[in-house]
Amino acid sequence: MTLASAVDALVAVWIPFSVVTVLLLLFSWLYIKYYQSRYDKEISSTMTAVLGVFITLLTAALIPGDIFLVSYMKNADGTFKEWASDAVSRTAVQNGVLYTYYTLYACVLCFIFLFIPLVYFYYEEKDDETQIPCRARFCGAMRYTICFLIVASILFIIGIFVPWQAAPTSQNETEWQHLEQLFQNFTTTSGEDALGFVISTLSLAGFLLLLLYTAYGLSAWPISLIKGYRSARVEYTEVVDEKSQVLSEIAAIKEKYSNDRRMTSRDRNRLNELEDSARLMQRREEHLSSVLSSWLSKFLVLLRPLQLLSGFLLVIFAFLIILGLTLTNIDRLLHSAGAKTGYALPQPHIPNPVDIVLLFCQSIFPLDYIVFGIFVMFFIFGTMEAVRQIGIWFLWVRMYRIRPQRTQPQGLLLMCTILMLVMLTLNIIIYSIAPQYTMFGNQHYVDLGPNSTATTTEMGNTTYRPDVSNATLPAFVSSMPQASWPSQQEDAVIGDVKLCTLDAPANACVMTQVSRLLTRFFYKAWFFGACYFWGSWAFIVLFILGMVISVIRRPESAISGAVEADDFEESDEELLTP
Repeated sequence: MTLASAVDALVAVWIPFSVVTVLLLLFSWLYIKYYQSRYDKEISSTMTAVLGVFITLLTAALIPGDIFLVSYMKNADGTFKEWASDAVSRTAVQNGVLYTYYTLYACVLCFIFLFIPLVYFYYEEKDDETQIPCRARFCGAMRYTICFLIVASILFIIGIFVPWQAAPTSQNETEWQHLEQLFQNFTTTSGEDALGFVISTLSLAGFLLLLLYTAYGLSAWPISLIKGYRSARVEYTEVVDEKSQVLSEIAAIKEKYSNDRRMTSRDRNRLNELEDSARLMQRREEHLSSVLSSWLSKFLVLLRPLQLLSGFLLVIFAFLIILGLTLTNIDRLLHSAGAKTGYALPQPHIPNPVDIVLLFCQSIFPLDYIVFGIFVMFFIFGTMEAVRQIGIWFLWVRMYRIRPQRTQPQGLLLMCTILMLVMLTLNIIIYSIAPQYTMFGNQHYVDLGPNSTATTTEMGNTTYRPDVSNATLPAFVSSMPQASWPSQQEDAVIGDVKLCTLDAPANACVMTQVSRLLTRFFYKAWFFGACYFWGSWAFIVLFILGMVISVIRRPESAISGAVEADDFEESDEELLTP
């Protein structure tokens, strides 16, 4: 009976995860192919970008399965199911999820520090004029990639030898023993600490990208759906008129020097500028003409009401996310254990709409998986909308433009890197927006007040003691003395059934592995937790600023991103050809 139930729990987690894995692989391939240049592409950069995005999406897709697993361990009345009644069984089941997290995070590190730099510089070694052997290109790329591996090694060494924050001290001997015992649950090997340090460092870099791109994109994408594109017919008329004026000015300059007079440098420069502008307008005219004659553009006009509705719904969804993040930040500011614990929140005190929605959806499997997937996709598309509008910059130099079917292989790899770092940070954002859902799901436990009674079996009264082997309760939230609790296995408890929090007895609730990793590291390396907390306030401010900018901006061109001055004319012909 116990073994069958445990197998059912694993099947309920891993079968949906396997289906989602296939869907994410298909999504990653289609997404990269959508942005990949038709004119300039290479199989190595394409496959690296596809697999990089796919692996990173899997780290987010595992979170709902992790949450479902811990919720599936308990009944609605707050008691553990038979198969999860002992800590050994629960730990064995959760270890599978933990090792999957470690494997996925290790793969992310391999892509960021090895595969993506190697493929990027491998393409840079390519010469269009001379044929360079693959071996020579590979050796040239490895010289640069070694620098990234050295950086990764330095971060790992720092993670091993950095002085982590120790357990808090207490003058009360009994309380100190309790804290010390609980803190041992969060001890790890040097390898785990090093991996956590590197991942947190990359997540901190991802948070900067989150502020630069995602905070703006979450408002820019919905607003762009509401405003739509400019009318192709009106824009076509404007381009034709502008081109006519430019051609007239070109003709006037040439007429001025029709008697073989020597053209001044000023007029020659002006003539070159006008001729370049005329060629660009001619290409814009051709693209707009193609849009006007396309059946797809006519069909999209019929979908305009649906586009408007989607934009308004996404605006509401975005404000719901910002509201949830704001309420959680206020809660953490008022009720957390402080900066030295990474502003970890032992128990939510302010109702959070995102938490409420996700907890409700979890009661109807797999509704929460669907809502969570929409949440993740919203962040991805919002980020990519910002990357498309802003581009990829190094200081004040724009390196690459990200455009559908026109993105260079190097830009594709950098876009993949941005998405990977943002997705790493997304795990922390989810933990901040929906702390209850992320930490315990919809688990409940029985709260015995000071005057509560318990009916025991003939085996007699027992004491509800913390189960330190389950590694669910951090030391810094366990300082309050615990009352005597009746054993769940032997007692029928009469008390209030409450949602699980960090203030619950240690063996009454089971934390998810993702929240356990974050809470542990936020305490041991509080600097990261404090940076994420204050960075989330900056995220809220930048979102509001991005909303204002998106509203006052004019609608985009009907051929936005299709025509740039530095494009090859052959690439235009390729895109205009059906």
